[in-house]
Amino acid sequence: MKYYPPISICIPVYNGEDYVGEAIQSVLDQDYPNFEVNVCENVSTDGTLNVIQRFEDPRLKVQVADTHVHLAANLNRAAQMATQPWVLVLSADDMLLPGALDTLARNLGKYPDADLLIGRASYIVEEENRVLGRSDYIHEEGVVPDLENFVVGNSFPVNINAVLLKKELAVFREDCGVVCDLNLMIKLGQEERRAVLVDNEIIGYREHAAATSSNRVKMWTESLAVYLDYIDQSNKPEFYRRRISRMLFWCGAFLASENRKEDAKALIDQASGAIGGLRTKALKLSLAFPVALSLLERARGLRRRFIGNSS
Repeated sequence: MKYYPPISICIPVYNGEDYVGEAIQSVLDQDYPNFEVNVCENVSTDGTLNVIQRFEDPRLKVQVADTHVHLAANLNRAAQMATQPWVLVLSADDMLLPGALDTLARNLGKYPDADLLIGRASYIVEEENRVLGRSDYIHEEGVVPDLENFVVGNSFPVNINAVLLKKELAVFREDCGVVCDLNLMIKLGQEERRAVLVDNEIIGYREHAAATSSNRVKMWTESLAVYLDYIDQSNKPEFYRRRISRMLFWCGAFLASENRKEDAKALIDQASGAIGGLRTKALKLSLAFPVALSLLERARGLRRRFIGNSS
């Protein structure tokens, strides 16, 4: 007899009237018999609540907050609504792809001792509603032997919306901004949690200007702070040095293209104690002869195509 583990889909939302209806519908349309949908409405100032209230489905629960909180706190509010042992946190502007829950449940059956499953994401360009690409990782499908290395070693970070994890693990640190998901994944890696990579696309991740993660410099700055927090706690600090150096190289190219080299130098100086003098000098030298960001994007695409994603 097929087993359907109970799953809670938790959707935190703030000013998401343009997309939250599609997100909720993508969950309700799942051909899966054992799930609930929890939406935490974070005192939106647009028509978000009106969109949510159009749905009449016993699987849907809505919590309307009394006070507005920042992103990570609302993620925690949504996750705390869960009554099932497995949780997937879905952004209000993304969507579950057809068959996603059945795929995740099937893999839970194959790996019953897993703490979390990591699926793939399709990245969708909003203006054209077309798929830009999908998340590519440096490991094959199955058990991830070193979750910390997996998270830190991938230039395309794990998309938290495609992660199914045990309810007790869905706790986000509330002082690290929009990269609270990166912080959680590194924490789980350092705790040596058992993770399984699922080689299926679970969510459609929408790329648009209003998305919280669309501010590159903010993400890079907050990611740097997280990496610097964890590097001293890790027994593999070189992984962090490489990740920080590569990230700052990209950030430097981007800031140089916007005539903001001083901002790039400030970030490099912030990391200098962790990455060492040689890397610091090399990064600052790269600002004098910045590589066009379009060339970097093209080079990364070719690398993924032919030798995998390890940068």
